[in-house]
Amino acid sequence: MAHYDVAELADTAETHHGLPEHMTRGQGELHAVHRLCLRLEHMPAITIAALNGNAAGGGCEVSLACDFRLMADGPYSYGLPETTVGIIPGAGGTQRFAHMLGTAKALDLILHGTMLTPQEAFDLGLIHRLYPDAEFRQRVAEFAETLASRAPIAISAAKQAINHGAYLPLEEGLSFEQRAFNRTMQSEDAVAAMRAWLRGEDYQWRGR
Repeated sequence: MAHYDVAELADTAETHHGLPEHMTRGQGELHAVHRLCLRLEHMPAITIAALNGNAAGGGCEVSLACDFRLMADGPYSYGLPETTVGIIPGAGGTQRFAHMLGTAKALDLILHGTMLTPQEAFDLGLIHRLYPDAEFRQRVAEFAETLASRAPIAISAAKQAINHGAYLPLEEGLSFEQRAFNRTMQSEDAVAAMRAWLRGEDYQWRGR
């Protein structure tokens, strides 16, 4: 996932002394890339960023909005190097790094413009799975198939409870979780799957 074109950013900064008006119009209005990343986080489907190459700057930031990040263990790098060219991450990187890693580690990585190896990114928890380069496509497909075999209503509700609740005070997060739990309990799948489990039988999810 490529980063922004640095030459294009330099031209924009020189010509407009910052971003063009259409990219900054309206105080508090989010840029299109922010809206894209929020849609990835809020959509009920599970999203996977499959990274078999470098993911720097904007590419890294889009991957951070996905539910899972799988990376090939090759000669690749992952990170937010924007401060090395005089700007900061502008597609959510400062916020998502801080939420995922804590402010101390986010400051260290972003202020130094550190690019991580796949192993380093995995060790920090930014990458969920690290696969051999030669097996990457097969292993990603297996990962996706495993997720696809799970209860669709339950995994969607769990995603929403985790992503939404992470930004709420604990009591509000618990309330959101409770509502999500109640929705899953009211599904046909939950009743049928629990009955099947009691009988020692498998159940095919229907998504309702």
